[in-house]
Amino acid sequence: MLLLAVLLQAAPQPKHTWIADLKANRATLGNAIVRVEGDVVDIRSTSPTAKFGFYRLIDASDPAGLLVRTNQLPKEGGALALRAKLASQQPADGSLLLDEIDRQRTDKKSNFALILAAASLFSVVTLASLLLKAALDERRYKVSPPLWLLPDAGPYGKGAGTSSAPAPALKYSADLEEQDRRQRQRLTERTRGFFKLTLGALGLTAASGAWLLLSRPTSAQMPAFIFIEADDVPIPAAPAPPPSGDTTLAQLPPQRADSAPHEPQPRRRDSASTKKPNTPVTAPAPPHVDTVRVVVPAPSPAPSPAPAPSPPPPSPEPSPPPLDPAVERTRAAAALNQAAQSVVDAINAHRLVDVALLLPEGIAGDLGRRERFMKLLKDFSPRASLGNVEGTSLAEGRAETRFAVSFSWRGDFGVERRKTARFLGLVTRDDSGWRFQGARLLDAIP
Repeated sequence: MLLLAVLLQAAPQPKHTWIADLKANRATLGNAIVRVEGDVVDIRSTSPTAKFGFYRLIDASDPAGLLVRTNQLPKEGGALALRAKLASQQPADGSLLLDEIDRQRTDKKSNFALILAAASLFSVVTLASLLLKAALDERRYKVSPPLWLLPDAGPYGKGAGTSSAPAPALKYSADLEEQDRRQRQRLTERTRGFFKLTLGALGLTAASGAWLLLSRPTSAQMPAFIFIEADDVPIPAAPAPPPSGDTTLAQLPPQRADSAPHEPQPRRRDSASTKKPNTPVTAPAPPHVDTVRVVVPAPSPAPSPAPAPSPPPPSPEPSPPPLDPAVERTRAAAALNQAAQSVVDAINAHRLVDVALLLPEGIAGDLGRRERFMKLLKDFSPRASLGNVEGTSLAEGRAETRFAVSFSWRGDFGVERRKTARFLGLVTRDDSGWRFQGARLLDAIP
């Protein structure tokens, strides 16, 4: 069994593809089935109990990762090895989307190691009981009278005659002595055999227990949950993507500053004056103005009052030119990059008040995660450095991006610890430009 376990562990595993290679060669994938391995970092669905949705998978080659669409969300996260193929419709933000075919957890305990440990422990208990019984039988046989030295008391059933008769003489038998020696040897060999088997079972139990401990998975990080509304299209295929279904964008108050060019009020006023000429407020005013116009301009040739009586000129409200999506995306990305650097600078300067303002509770999501992070900043003052900044997602005057920040600090007993956390930055657009609303911590740290 131990040899079989070693062979199973040494068997070559199917080759998987790195996420960075998939992104670089996405044009050549077609309908090919690829094998990907990585860790689940977030889950996107319409409800925490829903089964259908998306999850993001990352590996060592690409911290941004890719999206996977599935009918069975991995609620507990962990490391996965999956077989998938390229989705027919890809996201407009340039990320990679795969359709899951099947998957399996790679960080679970080995079932074979658990079975081997249980079987070896059961064999130890069984062999130990058999060894104890064999040792007792051997001891009992050795302390019993020998078979080859028997009293010669005459025929069975006949007494000695008187109570004061002398003790019967002993009779020696060579055949019985040989049988006694062989029986003792058999009992001794049986005890030694059970002892060797018990030692072997103990060694197998120790080996399988060590294997089980070594194959024990590390505590999987619980993935972040991102809520998407049922009416939204989370993975759009059209060039103009609809609003993202992320919770953080949904929590922000809607701002319609760009919809001002419609201005329906003046048109309603004009239409009301043409449709209702009999109203007592608007009808008498034009004749009064006309009489004044007729009396005053008659002697004066200047036609200057002529423009005054004309109906109120439509307020020049030229609709602003349509915003260039590429320019707006660039400006939003610049604002988000500056905000991400501000977060890192505030952490390094140990300005906890500024950090709390840059990570507001309104968009924090998990308040417990934010409190633990603020406690880490207060107690250990970690050093932060800005890492990878993902592409900017733009939708209806709001934009978001994810950026990674690497932390290093000395924990208890002076042990240096390092960890990388991801943040989600949000900006909104108003008349003055793009404004930073805040960032949300996506990963639990510490």
